[in-house]
Amino acid sequence: MLADLFASCLAFVLFSCLTILPGYTLGWLLNALRFRQRELTFRFAISVPLSIALGPLISYFVGRRISLEAAGAVYLLLSIAAVPLIIGAWRRCALKMRLWVLGAWCLLALLALCDLQIGHRLYFSVIGFDYAVRTAFVSSISTFGLPARNPFFYPNHPVGLRYHYFWLIQSALIQKVAGRWIDARQAFIGGTMWCGIGLISTIALYLRFFKIRSAKNVFVLAVGLLTVTGLDIIPGLFFFTLVKLKLIGMLPPSMEWWNEQVDGWVYTMLWEPHYVAGLIAGLFGFLVISQARGARSQLALSGALAGLAFATSVGAAIYIAFVFAIFLFVWSAVVLLKRWRQEFFVLAIAGITATLFSLPFLAGLRGPGAGGAFLHFTVRTFFVIDVLGKMLHFAQPWQWTIAYLLALPLNYFIELGFFFAVGILEWRRLRGLSFVPRHDLSLAIMALVSITVCTFLRSGVITNNDLGWRGFLLAQFVFLIRGAQLCPTFKSKRVIVLAALGLAGTLYDQSLLRFFAPLQDAKFLPKIGWLGSDEKLGERTYANREAYEWLREHSAATALIQQNPVPVTQDTFYGLYSNRNTLAADTGCVTTFGGDPNACTPLQQILQPLFSSHPPTDSFEAACSKTAMVFVIARDTDAAWSREGTWVWSRTPIFANRFVRIFSCNAPVNRTLQ
Repeated sequence: MLADLFASCLAFVLFSCLTILPGYTLGWLLNALRFRQRELTFRFAISVPLSIALGPLISYFVGRRISLEAAGAVYLLLSIAAVPLIIGAWRRCALKMRLWVLGAWCLLALLALCDLQIGHRLYFSVIGFDYAVRTAFVSSISTFGLPARNPFFYPNHPVGLRYHYFWLIQSALIQKVAGRWIDARQAFIGGTMWCGIGLISTIALYLRFFKIRSAKNVFVLAVGLLTVTGLDIIPGLFFFTLVKLKLIGMLPPSMEWWNEQVDGWVYTMLWEPHYVAGLIAGLFGFLVISQARGARSQLALSGALAGLAFATSVGAAIYIAFVFAIFLFVWSAVVLLKRWRQEFFVLAIAGITATLFSLPFLAGLRGPGAGGAFLHFTVRTFFVIDVLGKMLHFAQPWQWTIAYLLALPLNYFIELGFFFAVGILEWRRLRGLSFVPRHDLSLAIMALVSITVCTFLRSGVITNNDLGWRGFLLAQFVFLIRGAQLCPTFKSKRVIVLAALGLAGTLYDQSLLRFFAPLQDAKFLPKIGWLGSDEKLGERTYANREAYEWLREHSAATALIQQNPVPVTQDTFYGLYSNRNTLAADTGCVTTFGGDPNACTPLQQILQPLFSSHPPTDSFEAACSKTAMVFVIARDTDAAWSREGTWVWSRTPIFANRFVRIFSCNAPVNRTLQ
């Protein structure tokens, strides 16, 4: 646990060379948002979103055309150039920053994401469910460079990664620079903290440029509203009560999972930092467009800068970029009707630039095994209707569609809570205006487009509706900004109650995410299958991390490893701690992230018998000779482990503890630990 805290803090410090110093230099050179005329504090507020908006794109193109080392050199030069600029500005003005706000966020992120250690038991947060995937991506990029490889599939040749991984490149750079000091997961945690700071900085920018009226402490109010979610605590506590009364046997490990998600900000910032990075890039790009002034050359520069930010959004969070694209199309039509020729020119330049710089990345998403259709037309589902529909025996699709449509107001009221009230009040405010200012109009259209798209479209590549869950962030951002600006005018106690319930929901959800694993081991909460079926999760996690850290210390980063592709529980340990690519992570080789599914079957025919309860005598030698794997990982949950005489017990491991045994296909590595 202490190692996680130290390394994550070190990653956070190193990330400053990617997330603030380069942005300061670029802001000065490009004079983005009139950077040179701003006070030092506001320059820092511009620097972080600017770094997030341009940095991943720089890393992608430099890393792909030359190398990750070359990308690191670019950041080093930009960071060095920022130092004299900052020193010169520091001498001329007083620095006023609410650092306690940023410190509180970073502390929350550390406590939520680092492993929790109790003696020789170790517990990752439920958030590790997703971090196991992205940590593997970060490690693969750091080791093999760009274009990125799918770390979960190796059919005797590398396969390209099919994912929006731009933000992950930044974490990979930190891991590569730090070497053994920081692993991929810790680097990713450091980046998560900076994404939160980037969002807070973006909020500050929008409050400055898109204000309704001046309000005291509006920035503090806005940051405080990040801790407010919807009314999910009501169904959350309802399900918790049913579990404790033993009326149901399963409790979702997150309050947000009971329904089609509209996630709270804290949940999103911790779970999905790459989506937050994509949101920041898109919002920064639109802010540049809205503030573009001056000669035609300056307008063209603003459009190009915005287009580069939109291209970063495509590579970091493709579903958010999709919603942004629809919004920008609608907004361009409005601008054209209003005859705002300068802004239309900037939008056109931005669109052309974004398209040109997005195409190389988008071309890499094609190929076999890409999953289902990108989009499906639908109506946003609602858990209550799911239950009632089964009770009423809905048999026709139109019955479900009408029921979901009628339930939309209640659905969104529960999911948004306080922000639902903000949306209603903002709608009434705008209707009462004889003339709607340009900024108000743009934010209103942004929210409407986001809600419409995420209500009637869903993504279909995987079962998760990432479009509906993440694309809604644009509307949530508008509600957050307007909520902070309208807060001083709120006099209704009902609105205050909604905010209090939203805060309580965030506290409940974060507690559940952090402590679900140890509470499961203590038999206080029912077990969920992907964590484990016994009370040894803490011991098993400690042993697996110990084994993988030993392997990382005594093997090359390029060495391919293989664990059971049919694990009893989800192999979160491999994704979080191994920092190595594997041949087949599961029975389908996770080809959704890249590769031909047809090439997976021959691998499974070799690997699955190896870990079965009756592996053939020569299965270990055959697997080693027919594949490129170097190390084989056996665990106490494997069928081959539980039977005497299998290769797990007849061969000598290079590492062993109570729960894990590691074997080498080649000569033993540096030393043997028994």
